[in-house]
Amino acid sequence: MNMDKMENISKVIIIDKDSIAEIVQNAVNIAFQTFLSHYGELKEPPMRETDDLTNVKGIAEYTHYSVSSIYSYVQRNMIPCYRHRDGRRILFSKSEVLEWIKGNSVPTN
Repeated sequence: MNMDKMENISKVIIIDKDSIAEIVQNAVNIAFQTFLSHYGELKEPPMRETDDLTNVKGIAEYTHYSVSSIYSYVQRNMIPCYRHRDGRRILFSKSEVLEWIKGNSVPTN
């Protein structure tokens, strides 16, 4: 074996996996603290218009209506929705659907 290879071998450090995990965790903590010192506390990002949009399954989960009921309302133009240019996909605004539900409430006695 030549001397160059022996010098490279002598620079290898053996570390067990627990030590590696600790080193990585410390590095992440330092990076996070550095980030916070530069940018301050994390805040909820402002809601974008697209955050309010969902598909049929999403609006069914949101309203607790069945998917088939949602499709029925869409077919009868009863629920506010947006059709994609391809004519197949349907999107719903959660806030608009909530207003639609509130507008269709029946007074209780």
